[in-house]
Amino acid sequence: METFEWTGPMDFDVQVKLGVHRNFAETGRRSSPETVADRIDSNVESVLEAYRCLRELRVLVLEGDGSSIHMASPFAGVATSSTRQDAADLHSHWPRR
Repeated sequence: METFEWTGPMDFDVQVKLGVHRNFAETGRRSSPETVADRIDSNVESVLEAYRCLRELRVLVLEGDGSSIHMASPFAGVATSSTRQDAADLHSHWPRR
Protein backbone atom coordinates (compact mmCIF):
# COMPACT_ATOMS: atom_id res chain seq x y z
CA MET A 1 0.00 0.00 0.00
CA GLU A 2 1.33 3.41 -0.94
CA THR A 3 1.58 6.01 1.83
CA PHE A 4 1.28 9.75 1.52
CA GLU A 5 3.59 12.10 3.39
CA TRP A 6 2.64 15.76 3.56
CA THR A 7 5.61 18.01 2.82
CA GLY A 8 3.88 21.35 2.32
CA PRO A 9 3.37 24.09 4.87
CA MET A 10 1.04 23.20 7.73
CA ASP A 11 -2.10 25.28 8.22
CA PHE A 12 -1.67 27.54 11.25
CA ASP A 13 -4.83 26.25 12.97
CA VAL A 14 -3.47 22.70 12.65
CA GLN A 15 -0.17 23.83 14.19
CA VAL A 16 -2.09 25.28 17.14
CA LYS A 17 -4.20 22.13 17.54
CA LEU A 18 -1.10 19.95 17.51
CA GLY A 19 0.63 22.28 19.98
CA VAL A 20 -2.34 21.97 22.34
CA HIS A 21 -2.43 18.17 22.00
CA ARG A 22 1.33 17.77 22.43
CA ASN A 23 1.26 19.85 25.59
CA PHE A 24 -1.59 17.74 27.01
CA ALA A 25 0.24 14.52 26.11
CA GLU A 26 3.57 15.66 27.55
CA THR A 27 2.37 17.43 30.72
CA GLY A 28 -1.11 16.08 31.42
CA ARG A 29 -2.33 19.67 31.70
CA ARG A 30 -4.04 22.19 29.49
CA SER A 31 -1.81 24.78 27.94
CA SER A 32 -2.12 28.52 28.08
CA PRO A 33 -2.16 30.54 24.85
CA GLU A 34 1.33 31.73 25.82
CA THR A 35 2.60 28.15 26.08
CA VAL A 36 1.15 27.25 22.68
CA ALA A 37 2.56 30.43 21.12
CA ASP A 38 6.03 29.58 22.45
CA ARG A 39 5.72 25.96 21.33
CA ILE A 40 4.87 26.88 17.73
CA ASP A 41 6.96 30.07 17.56
CA SER A 42 4.03 32.45 17.18
CA ASN A 43 2.27 35.17 19.18
CA VAL A 44 -0.61 34.99 21.64
CA GLU A 45 -3.02 37.03 19.51
CA SER A 46 -2.67 34.62 16.57
CA VAL A 47 -3.10 31.61 18.86
CA LEU A 48 -6.29 33.09 20.36
CA GLU A 49 -7.67 33.68 16.86
CA ALA A 50 -6.89 30.04 16.01
CA TYR A 51 -8.64 28.98 19.25
CA ARG A 52 -11.77 30.78 18.02
CA CYS A 53 -11.56 29.06 14.63
CA LEU A 54 -10.98 25.66 16.25
CA ARG A 55 -13.95 26.28 18.54
CA GLU A 56 -16.15 27.00 15.53
CA LEU A 57 -14.95 23.75 13.96
CA ARG A 58 -15.74 21.97 17.26
CA VAL A 59 -12.14 20.91 17.76
CA LEU A 60 -11.76 22.83 21.05
CA VAL A 61 -14.21 23.56 23.85
CA LEU A 62 -13.19 26.79 25.56
CA GLU A 63 -14.04 28.18 28.97
CA GLY A 64 -16.10 31.37 29.16
CA ASP A 65 -12.97 33.55 29.03
CA GLY A 66 -12.33 32.36 25.46
CA SER A 67 -8.70 31.51 26.17
CA SER A 68 -8.76 28.61 28.65
CA ILE A 69 -9.20 25.15 27.17
CA HIS A 70 -11.96 23.06 28.69
CA MET A 71 -11.50 20.16 26.28
CA ALA A 72 -9.43 19.24 23.25
CA SER A 73 -10.70 15.76 22.56
CA PRO A 74 -9.58 13.28 23.78
CA PHE A 75 -8.03 15.50 26.50
CA ALA A 76 -9.95 17.37 29.21
CA GLY A 77 -8.48 20.56 30.62
CA VAL A 78 -10.34 20.19 33.91
CA ALA A 79 -10.93 17.24 36.21
CA THR A 80 -14.03 15.35 35.16
CA SER A 81 -16.08 12.39 36.19
CA SER A 82 -17.04 11.92 32.58
CA THR A 83 -19.92 9.67 31.65
CA ARG A 84 -21.57 8.76 28.39
CA GLN A 85 -24.29 11.30 29.18
CA ASP A 86 -21.64 13.99 29.67
CA ALA A 87 -20.33 13.23 26.20
CA ALA A 88 -23.84 13.42 24.78
CA ASP A 89 -24.34 16.82 26.44
CA LEU A 90 -20.99 18.18 25.24
CA HIS A 91 -22.54 19.75 22.16
CA SER A 92 -24.21 22.31 24.42
CA HIS A 93 -20.76 23.98 24.77
CA TRP A 94 -20.33 24.29 21.02
CA PRO A 95 -21.56 27.28 19.04
CA ARG A 96 -24.81 26.89 17.15
CA ARG A 97 -24.50 26.87 13.39
